[in-house]
Amino acid sequence: MSNKNFNHNDNESFMEGIYGCMERIEAGIIELQKAKPADSSSVVNNNANETLVQDLKALINENNKHGYEYTEAKIKKFASAVVEHLNILNDNFNDTKSAIVNTRPSTEVLNSLKEIRTCQEQKTDEVKTLIQKLTTTIEDGVHNFKHHRIGFETPFVFWTIVIETMLILGLFTWIIISEKPNQDRIDNDLKYRYIKMKGDASAEQIATLEEIFELNRDSQKIEQMREDVKTYEEAVRKQAALAEQARLKEQAAKEQESKAKSIKDKQEQPKDNPNKKSKP
Repeated sequence: MSNKNFNHNDNESFMEGIYGCMERIEAGIIELQKAKPADSSSVVNNNANETLVQDLKALINENNKHGYEYTEAKIKKFASAVVEHLNILNDNFNDTKSAIVNTRPSTEVLNSLKEIRTCQEQKTDEVKTLIQKLTTTIEDGVHNFKHHRIGFETPFVFWTIVIETMLILGLFTWIIISEKPNQDRIDNDLKYRYIKMKGDASAEQIATLEEIFELNRDSQKIEQMREDVKTYEEAVRKQAALAEQARLKEQAAKEQESKAKSIKDKQEQPKDNPNKKSKP
């Protein structure tokens, strides 16, 4: 069963209503046992039975109202059984009354009364058993509900909450303090890159940077400065890449020119005439 929170006072009222209803049922059964079957005035009043039935229905409705789904089906089952047995007792007494009114022979009447009495006792025992089962079911159902409540009645709970709160605050403080050096490093890196972009670091520029980053921190200006530095550095990287490409092309052109000149000089060298043999 799922855990449910409900008000303690409502729970007590609910249980008192159940026990009150069962007490009225038991009282009705006792009255039935005390009744004299021979007396026509001892027939159970249907209005009293209707009152018991209405009490059981009100109990079930109250149970539904508070969400006690665990015991709802069993309460209806036992209530139906109690009403059925009470109706049987009423029918038996009505039969007794009819027998007396019709003035049947005394022996037959006595036998009928004896049978009715025996049946009444059996049904009464069954009703008592059902009431005991109903009581056990209701108590088990209510005990299965668990209460969860946090209060400051005990020192243990109070100090536990205080210590947990202090630990959480300490953790947040430590995170903020640990982030401070990292933020300083990021700011100093941006300052250096900005000064490098400008090409110099005059006293006026340094004072302006301190004003923006430290004295009166302006997040909007800092963000704009970061964007400018990124744009400048990207342009410098592209310019350096183009310059490197131009240098490589120039170097390749010089190498080709030197190679061509070397080949040309080799082709223009004069051929030496072979030495003629002298006569003897």
